[in-house]
This record gives sequence, structure tokens and C-alpha cells, in this order.
Amino acid sequence: MWLNFLFLLPLSILPFGAAMLATYERDPIALRIYGLILIAIVVTRLATWLYATRRSHILATPVEARARRGGIFLVALPGVAYLVGLAVADAAPTLAIWIYALIPVVYFVMIWVLRSSAPKSSVTEGFT
Repeated sequence: MWLNFLFLLPLSILPFGAAMLATYERDPIALRIYGLILIAIVVTRLATWLYATRRSHILATPVEARARRGGIFLVALPGVAYLVGLAVADAAPTLAIWIYALIPVVYFVMIWVLRSSAPKSSVTEGFT
């Protein structure tokens, strides 16, 4: 429950970061704040995933090792991209905006690939 509260914290301040980005769209500080919020979301989501998949007794269906690795990859790859966006915010603000905008598209493509390559009745079929 505490990890879920921790996950909801950066989600609740995401509108603030988005409003700053909308107001000061190429300002490196606004880009960094938005990127830090996105990274905080990734870190807390990864912590929740790792906690839940290490404790099979709290899950309705146990998660096999392949699905666990897939979930880690699904969360970590956007996190790495957000770090890149954060790093280039000063030098190339337009690139940082593009990274922040394209990662959700890449995320849904990754979900589609993981679902389509999953064996039948696998936990991976339900990735979201």
C-alpha cells in the first residue's frame, strides 16, 4: 500500500510539470522538472513491480521469470530515455520534447510486442 501511495505522489504532480512545460516550452528548467517527474514515476513503478513480483503470495497469478524480466524492461527502457531527455534539455530542448512525446508511443509498441510474443495463458498477455 505504501509503494502505491509513493507511486501516486509523482503522478499527482505531473499536471504541474505539464503546465510548466506548456507555459515555458523550451526552457531547460521546465524540461528538467518534467523529466524528473517522469523519472520519479518510472522509479516508483519499478519499485512496485519488483516488490510485487518477488512476493508471489500477494499476487492472484504467479509471474514467471520471463514476464518479470519483460515488466522490468517495459518500465526501465522509458526511464533510460527520460534520463537522456533530461540530459539534453539544456543543449537541445526540442530533442528533449520529442523524447518526452515519443516514449508513450514506444511504450505501447513494446506492450504490443510483449503481448503478441507471449505464450497462451501467460501473465505477459495482460501487460498494460
